[in-house]
Amino acid sequence: MTAAVTDAETASVLSPLNFELTIHGDAESVIDTVWKTAAWSVPFSQANLTVGSGKKQQLVAQTRRLLIGNSKTHSHLVRLCDTRTNDPQGGSFNRWRWQAELLQEAFDPATNRVSLRLEVSRFRVSGGCVQQATELALFRHLLVAALLNHDPDLAISGDQTHWDESWWPVELTW
Repeated sequence: MTAAVTDAETASVLSPLNFELTIHGDAESVIDTVWKTAAWSVPFSQANLTVGSGKKQQLVAQTRRLLIGNSKTHSHLVRLCDTRTNDPQGGSFNRWRWQAELLQEAFDPATNRVSLRLEVSRFRVSGGCVQQATELALFRHLLVAALLNHDPDLAISGDQTHWDESWWPVELTW
């Protein structure tokens, strides 16, 4: 079974995605590689944000990019963060727009089948919309594409697995 394209009008970037696939090789290494490939493939974007308060407000150039980490419950975590040039180590991790986590729910060593669940565990809303939903949609699509590349018989359930190039406001160059 391959990934089914869902209706763009009803698909949600916030809904969980469930995957079942056969792992060829070390499961943790394969999942880690797929996760990093998807995260590092989302292009950076530039933002000028007002920082400070009162008379000390200033416009600061920031780069929005995915940062990889882990949590107490999930071994794979990614956050879209606003990073600054002179940030100390980890300083940007608290300036997040959304966060997604991958949970390995089951692994059968006899068949090398693994069940994974992608959850959007944190997100910010502005004007009734998820902030930087385009980057989230692209990340989800790239994760599905990387998993399909590893296992063409990948089974997927959940919304928004596809990508529409019109969602990104600039031309992507790879």
